[in-house]
Amino acid sequence: MAKFETVASIVSDAAVELGLGAVSSPVTSTDPNVVQLLALLKRLGRKLVKHRNWTQLRGQCQLNTTDGVTNDQGEMVFRLPSDFLTMVDQAGWNRSTTQPLAVVGAQRWQAMHADGTVGVLTATFRPAESLVAFYPAPSASQAIVFEYRSRFWVSGETNGRWLSDVSSASEWDFEAGVVLGDIAYRDLAIREHWICLQDGTTDALVALTGTGSNILDGTTRWAYINPDLTAAGTPPLDDDGNILVLTADEPATNSEVLMLEASLLVAGLKLEFLKAKGFDTTAALDDYREALRLAESTDQTAAPVLSVGGDCPPVLGASVPETGFGS
Repeated sequence: MAKFETVASIVSDAAVELGLGAVSSPVTSTDPNVVQLLALLKRLGRKLVKHRNWTQLRGQCQLNTTDGVTNDQGEMVFRLPSDFLTMVDQAGWNRSTTQPLAVVGAQRWQAMHADGTVGVLTATFRPAESLVAFYPAPSASQAIVFEYRSRFWVSGETNGRWLSDVSSASEWDFEAGVVLGDIAYRDLAIREHWICLQDGTTDALVALTGTGSNILDGTTRWAYINPDLTAAGTPPLDDDGNILVLTADEPATNSEVLMLEASLLVAGLKLEFLKAKGFDTTAALDDYREALRLAESTDQTAAPVLSVGGDCPPVLGASVPETGFGS
């Protein structure tokens, strides 16, 4: 399992190994070397996020077609999560029709509009526009769920609690008093999560719903969070038991936890620093490559369940090929 550490720990460890000495507060330091290390850390993290489909940097987005906006092209459009990087291969499903989403490229998308093709609910992802569109627009309420790679790799630390299931009003009322940082979930099978943005009292008559970033609930407010916290329904915690939530793609405080393997970040930061200074990087490059190899080897999940003898298992359906899993 990967080891995640704070901004202060990563920068200080790299500084010590570079012979610069320990750093107690990197974010507030005026030392030019430390300022440079922080800038290089931001660049390194953003580069590593795109290097691999890291398991801890995946999110899940659930859309209901009743919330979409249909444009004059007959497309139903939704705004993607703010941390969306790219879709996880073959991880999108229409849970109402039990059909996989067919993700199409620009050429096929335009061809569908030109010839009026209608078939399985299809989607094209446009991260540059922060939108996802479905065509043809569904006429009935349908639940669309897909997993995606998050561009966020910095985790904010909260003192919140892991609340009980909130799928019904009666259960939600049990958690009437909530505080900043509390995390609530609805139905472990669906794995929807919300984080509390304001202390207050929840609405005793209505269950928590919605996918926005400012959901009013009684006298409190919530934000829908997309990361699939874990399959078992337990949120990621730091060493002190605080709940961790992906919040940004660059570090801003000393206490933020960086959700990439600590030894990989330290090795990478040393390499970037030596390159920036024009020093020899031979040994540092070897260390980085080894750290990357080890991080990748421990970031393995179980292989997908494939059929034996060529028949696709019922869970996938005949329209999904047995190759190309993962990304």
